[in-house]
Amino acid sequence: MYYFIINPTSSSGKCLKAWEKVKAYLEENKIEYRHHILTGPGNAAEIAARLSSSAEPSHLVILGGDGTLSEVLSGIVDFKLLTLSILRAGSGNDFARNMKIEKDVIKALKHIISSPEEFSLDYGIVEWQTQSETVAGSANTGSTDAGSTDAGSTDAGSTDAASSDARVCSRRFAISCGVGYDADICQEVSVSRLKVVLNRIGLGKLVYLVIGLKQIFFRQFNRAVLTIDSCDDKCSDDRCSDDRCSDDKKSGTRRIEMDKFFLATSMIHEMEGGGVPFCPGADPTDGMLNGCFIGHLSKLQLLPAVMLVYLRRHTAFKGITLHKYNDLTISLDAPEYIHADGDVICKSDNAKISVKNGLRFVR
Repeated sequence: MYYFIINPTSSSGKCLKAWEKVKAYLEENKIEYRHHILTGPGNAAEIAARLSSSAEPSHLVILGGDGTLSEVLSGIVDFKLLTLSILRAGSGNDFARNMKIEKDVIKALKHIISSPEEFSLDYGIVEWQTQSETVAGSANTGSTDAGSTDAGSTDAGSTDAASSDARVCSRRFAISCGVGYDADICQEVSVSRLKVVLNRIGLGKLVYLVIGLKQIFFRQFNRAVLTIDSCDDKCSDDRCSDDRCSDDKKSGTRRIEMDKFFLATSMIHEMEGGGVPFCPGADPTDGMLNGCFIGHLSKLQLLPAVMLVYLRRHTAFKGITLHKYNDLTISLDAPEYIHADGDVICKSDNAKISVKNGLRFVR
């Protein structure tokens, strides 16, 4: 039995046309299935929660984009009981692109049914203090996630009381979590009419490029302190001077200070934002986050630096470094937007980002 969820608004309604093709193939080949057309925000998470808390394992196939996948991920109760697949029916399709899913939905479906490839994928968790501005509907609050594959752990878009005055919200992500520049782009894209127009002519991902260029010049610099566990870290002494980057051998951490903070993105996969390879070579199965940190650059330097990202040559600039870690803590002088899989979840001056493994996926 295959369960399908269809996001009718994905890619400006093109997802429904893709579903008609999929439905015809399933019925023609007498493949047993159930389907659900999503009715609004939170519906995908509800379905994922129900399927992943039932007595029997389920296989859920998503027809939608990265946002639909991210919502499903946030709803999973027991990772052992739910296997996911996805068909490319969104505008950005970063997850499908990273996982090399066929563009043709029927070819991709045939692969899932006839010659499935199974993966145990990593997923990330971002936490932040709720005193800061939280975007409405972007995080679940007030509960402990007991359904994670790790007994007793708290993840998933849940909240724990940190004190009588503050709470900690959290959110899972499947592709990336960014603070700064990429989150600013996501925020503007979410309210831009340009995305709707470009989606209608099949050029939806260009909106990220257009708004990205604009943000380079209009974004204000901030001061940030980033602390990572320095295991297998690629950042070398010739790229970070002593007054900006320091290692604490006792705690096994590295502290990076940025007076001109621009971006800190933590990635499971190598591409986000419509195919931007901030972290080339990222492995979604290695149990680690790949980070791209950008700072100490002038706005005139940032324009060619960001353009070089598309050529995977961005580390030619000294202010751009790649890192590999399990945990990242960010402290900012002023609040910044934070996104999880392209969905802006809050505006905060602090965040902790970590990784787990156990997302069952079939291609």
